[in-house]
Amino acid sequence: MKKSILLLAAVAALATTANAKSAMDGILTCKWMNTSVSTLSTDARQAVGHDGKFYLQNHTTQKLEMWGPNGKESEVATANTTNVTKDEAGHIIVRITPVFPNGAATQTIKAFNADLTEAGSYTLTNMPAGRADFYGFVAGDVTSEAGGVLACGANWIGNLGVVTINGETNAATQHPFSTLANSLVKVSGTFTTTHTISAYSFLPDELALLSPHYQTTNTTSGNGNSIYRLAKDDTGAYVPSGFYTTPNHNGCSGFDIFECDGNKYIVYSTGSNLADGFTVAKVVVKDTPANADEDADARVASKYAEMLDDDSATMYKYNAFYGNHVNAEPAAEEHKVNIYQYCPGAYIAMYELDLTKFAPVTAVTDLNTEKVNKVSKYMLDGQLVIEKDGVKYNAAGQVIK
Repeated sequence: MKKSILLLAAVAALATTANAKSAMDGILTCKWMNTSVSTLSTDARQAVGHDGKFYLQNHTTQKLEMWGPNGKESEVATANTTNVTKDEAGHIIVRITPVFPNGAATQTIKAFNADLTEAGSYTLTNMPAGRADFYGFVAGDVTSEAGGVLACGANWIGNLGVVTINGETNAATQHPFSTLANSLVKVSGTFTTTHTISAYSFLPDELALLSPHYQTTNTTSGNGNSIYRLAKDDTGAYVPSGFYTTPNHNGCSGFDIFECDGNKYIVYSTGSNLADGFTVAKVVVKDTPANADEDADARVASKYAEMLDDDSATMYKYNAFYGNHVNAEPAAEEHKVNIYQYCPGAYIAMYELDLTKFAPVTAVTDLNTEKVNKVSKYMLDGQLVIEKDGVKYNAAGQVIK
C-alpha cells in the first residue's frame, strides 16, 4: 500500500520507515496494532493506554473494556458514558453518572486498577451543567491521601474547574464552577463536547486545554496551534498564558504531555484531517495559535496518516466527536517512551519513541522559549555536545567543564 507523507516541513532531517500501515520517522517504531476495535467508533469514543494495554469505555455495552495486541482481554460493568482517562499512578478513571450524553450537577466517577478491579468511587457535586464527552489526564493518585487533580468542565457554558479527589476519605474538594468570576480556571468562551483539560504533577502551575472550537478574543477556532497553556496567576487562578507549540497542528484532537530524561514533550494529532497521524514536539510555549515556519524547530518525530492507494484521500476519516486519542508513558528501557494511539473506527496501536536517537536540545536551558533552538550540536570524544552562548552541555543538560 502506498504511503503519503502529510507533514512536509522538517522531515528531511529524519529518515522515515513504513510499518504497521503507516509511514513514520525513524525514531518511532510500531510495536503492535489491532484493528478489531474498528467497529466500536460510535460506541467507544475515548480510550487510554497503560502498561501495554488499552482501556476503552463502551457506552453502548456500558462496560470498560481492556484490549491487548490480540483483542479484548477483559471487561467490567460501568455505565452509559464515554469519559475514560488515567492518573499518574496508573488508575483508570471512568465517569459513571450522569449517563451519556447529559451533564448534571452531581456526578460519580470510579477508579479501576489495571486488572479492572475497583480502586475507588467518588461523588462530585456542584458540577457545571452541560455535556463533556472526554476527560484529560489526571495529576497525582486519586486513591492516595494527597489525592489527584481532575480538571474538567462542560460545553456550551463558559466555565471550567478543578477537582481534587482524596482517596483516603473518598471525598472530592471542588473549586467553584458557577461563574467565571469565582472559578479557579478563568477562561471564557464556548467549549464543545470534545474538549479536554489535562493536569500534570511535573507542571504544577499549569493546565493544558484543548477544545476543537474554543473561542475567545485571545485565540481562534479551527486550524492552528490550539492547545492552550493555562498558568496560575498571583491569586492562584489559572489564566490563559500562551499556546504549546504544535507543528502542523490542524484544529484539535487528542494530546498528552510527558517527560523523558528530564525533558518535556507533547504528543498530539496531526495531518490534513487529523485522521490517524500524530506528532511529538518539544514543549515550547508561543504567544499565538497560528502555525508558523519556525514551529518545525520543535518537532521531534511524526507518524503520518495513511493514504488511499491513489493518494486521493486519507484512509481513515477524522471525526471530531470521536477524536484521535494519544497518550504516552515511560518504556521499560531508558530514554524510550511508549505512545498509545486509539483511532476510532480504525485501530489501537502502541509505538516506541527512541529518544536516544534524538538530541534533547530542551535539556540545556530556557525550556519555554524559542532561544533553546539556537544552539550548536556536535560529537566530541564519543559524546553529544550542545553548545550555547559559549557554554558546553551534555545530552542531559549538564555543563561540561
